[in-house]
Amino acid sequence: MTTKPGRRPQPSAARGPSDAESPRHAVGQLAWTPLWEQLAALERSLDDLRDVVDLPALRPRFTRALIVLRHHPGAAVRDVAAALGATHSATSQTLAVLRSLGLVDGELRTKPAWMQGGVRPDGTPESLYPRRREHYLTEAGVGAAERVEEALTARLSALAALFHEVRAPAFAARLDHALCGRTLTDRTWDALPRPETAA
Repeated sequence: MTTKPGRRPQPSAARGPSDAESPRHAVGQLAWTPLWEQLAALERSLDDLRDVVDLPALRPRFTRALIVLRHHPGAAVRDVAAALGATHSATSQTLAVLRSLGLVDGELRTKPAWMQGGVRPDGTPESLYPRRREHYLTEAGVGAAERVEEALTARLSALAALFHEVRAPAFAARLDHALCGRTLTDRTWDALPRPETAA
């Protein structure tokens, strides 16, 4: 098959081994994939508490937002976004849904006069927008946040007990000790085929 200069040759009709047959897939399945999947599921369980909190509309992304507003009433979108490590756009959408569910309310507040000029008293530049929306939990939101935080605390306690039961800390310590002796890079080099030397 000929190709024009600068262009990649098109794949032929013959196919190589499928992903399921590839050595990488087989090694991953045997070595770490089940562990990775279990850990990912456990991590997701920290935000998805619908199995223990009777709030069917409580999506995983709402959990931490409710807890943030419980401890920081009056927070603006950017404050909640910073606490969650999320984007302003995603946080704004989350708060909008929580308002539609009646769990959060928002008020537009006028900034103090010294903030409207764009400079704080200490000379630090400040936003020129004269207003910001402050977010508060409604009565229903306060009750939901209390249940969510209580459930999250219980979930963390259950996970700690689970890790102790399966001796996860001991495994992590052994893994760290093994990697201190020989790094993964060293082990990879050792596993690579050695080139044959001429006699």
